Amino acid sequence: MVRFPALYIDIAVTVASCVPKFPPVYYRVYSPAGGVEVKNPEFSEDPYLGRALAIRVAPPHTATSVKHHICGREEIADYEHTNLFTNISCLTPLDDSEPVHILDRAGTGSTPGDPVALVSSKLGASERTHVPNGAGYQYTLKANLDRKVYGPTSGWFLM
Repeated sequence: MVRFPALYIDIAVTVASCVPKFPPVYYRVYSPAGGVEVKNPEFSEDPYLGRALAIRVAPPHTATSVKHHICGREEIADYEHTNLFTNISCLTPLDDSEPVHILDRAGTGSTPGDPVALVSSKLGASERTHVPNGAGYQYTLKANLDRKVYGPTSGWFLM
């Protein structure tokens, strides 16, 4: 039996180059108490940054499907009481039916420096570990129309 090592190498390179590569979706989870450590952090030095493969999010790629997928990864049972923001500086959550462009390499949450933010209003201390001021982001209390708002920059939660 004659073997052709070069042929095996060429086949392996061809097969590897044909495999589609889908971008990741980077995310951070927040609760009323602050940042929440993710179950499987992407980087050991940042326990608040998670990563999901965009191909694993069920179509259609709407805010609801992205929220559902992240909640499943993070073992958050009540995904109906969560909001998805395109990034941590965004003040308005995405509408549940709004499309989220996660398969685009420059799309929503495609880089670790600009992750999506999943904000849970019902995440209790017994369910997850809360760490105020998570991931180095400074939280502030600001007056907004005589109400105190808690969250990164302008905030997501009314106190």
